[in-house]
Amino acid sequence: MSGLKLCGVVTLYNPTDEIISNIGTYIDGLGVLYVVDNSPEYNERASRQLRERYGNVEILSSGKNIGVAAALNLAISRSLDDGYEFLMTMDQDSYFEEQQYQKYLKSLSGLSFSRIALVSPLHDSSEYVDSGSVVYERQEDVATSGSVINLSVARKVGLFDEKLFIDSVDQDYCLRANILGYDVLQTQNCYLCHCIGEKYDGTLFMSNRKRRFYIHSPKRMYFIVRNSLFIRNKYRSDFPDYTRAYARRTFERVSKCIRYSHQRTTYTKYIIMALYDYVSGHYGNRVNI
Repeated sequence: MSGLKLCGVVTLYNPTDEIISNIGTYIDGLGVLYVVDNSPEYNERASRQLRERYGNVEILSSGKNIGVAAALNLAISRSLDDGYEFLMTMDQDSYFEEQQYQKYLKSLSGLSFSRIALVSPLHDSSEYVDSGSVVYERQEDVATSGSVINLSVARKVGLFDEKLFIDSVDQDYCLRANILGYDVLQTQNCYLCHCIGEKYDGTLFMSNRKRRFYIHSPKRMYFIVRNSLFIRNKYRSDFPDYTRAYARRTFERVSKCIRYSHQRTTYTKYIIMALYDYVSGHYGNRVNI
């Protein structure tokens, strides 16, 4: 184990048995795992399963979708009250292979955290190279899943921005940390298994040409578009290259949905709504996800 005072949080949304099993791949390294169940309705079965299978689970909220940012903030507040120094943040569809998890935990004890805001594993095993001790490199941003937040630095960086609700909350936090001079690190030879969206086989509009890619729902694309515009406007002076690249990636995701999805009209509706709400300054859970 890392020897650090480490706890964790996972945000759930209509969890399946597989999702609950994912927790078993990392919970043993944590003092406690805080669970925020953002399912729209209270899931008694899931709560019972969690308590029966894992002795160090504490459910902080259930039966209401408070958003990812609020869920993370709830866990940060509770972990500080409980005397923890570090918080591992997990997505429900993420899990560790045992060797990778032990390697990751062990690497944490070798870091000097005085100027580190958070660290993260790789999220793509195809980039993994098995090469002995874990190597970290500075990044402008990392995804929250599998990240370990330095709670003493979190007091200075500030909490996650709850008006964003979901999507881009991790980028916003990391960029604020960078501006304050704190490091955001990612391993180069240790990975987390993480699924981004759902695999989708789409057909090009007015064509038989097919394309396989990962896709989010139309309502989720609303948040992706709206919040990426927020990130671009807020940070384009400090991170011009980053924000241009971020906007380009968002455009590519939008383009795939419009060109290949059979829900083109629905995607277009929510993308237009995202543009309108961004210009109007409307945030929060505007689409009742």
